[in-house]
Amino acid sequence: MFSFVRTVVMNLLRRAGYRTIRQGLRELACDIKGMLALGGVTTPAPTS
Repeated sequence: MFSFVRTVVMNLLRRAGYRTIRQGLRELACDIKGMLALGGVTTPAPTS
C-alpha cells in the first residue's frame, strides 16, 4: 500500500514540475494549500 501512495506522490510532484521528491517536499512542507492543489483539491476563499 505504501508503495502505491509513494508512486502517486512522485507522479503528482513531477506533474507539478519538481525534478526530485526532496525538492517538492522542501517547497511544500509548510504550504498545505499547495499540497492540496497537487491533488486537485481546491480550498474555499476566505470570507470577510
